[in-house]
Amino acid sequence: MIIRNWFSAVALWGIFVFITGCGGAKLPSDLPKLYPTQIEVVADGEKLDGASVLLYPIGSGETVGGVTDAKGIAKINTRGQYAGAPAGKYKVCVNWSVIVEGPTSKKPAPTDPKELTKYNDRVASERQGKPVLEPVYNDSRNTPLEVEVAEGKNSFSVEVKLSEEGKKLRSEN
Repeated sequence: MIIRNWFSAVALWGIFVFITGCGGAKLPSDLPKLYPTQIEVVADGEKLDGASVLLYPIGSGETVGGVTDAKGIAKINTRGQYAGAPAGKYKVCVNWSVIVEGPTSKKPAPTDPKELTKYNDRVASERQGKPVLEPVYNDSRNTPLEVEVAEGKNSFSVEVKLSEEGKKLRSEN
């Protein structure tokens, strides 16, 4: 009886270790405590999809960031892979670009496969991302946007403005 109970205990412990894993990947020892943080970015009433959001610490600390989704929300990560941000005050920088096609893309594509390959290469080389927000939002020293990450869950919303060129580019696309 004692052997069977001992065997059962060891078997159960083995199953527990197997199910829960052996500790998995450890977080870096120098990583500060992180708190779930998200930022909604809106420009002229439109939620921005694909905007790059960076939080620069005021004082010392690490820069953290994320990219907005279709709802205009960026989930902030530290070191690009750890969810959340350390507590503290941050300057918020936002960069958002619109892909602009070059003059080649406005011409009809050729039907000859050899010419089509050359055409596609030219279109790809002419395609560029043009920033459409006021430049101040991409300047960590001068951005007017600030947030303070605190213990617990953090959710912020920031309003940015399109530049004049950005308004023109948005209306064309």
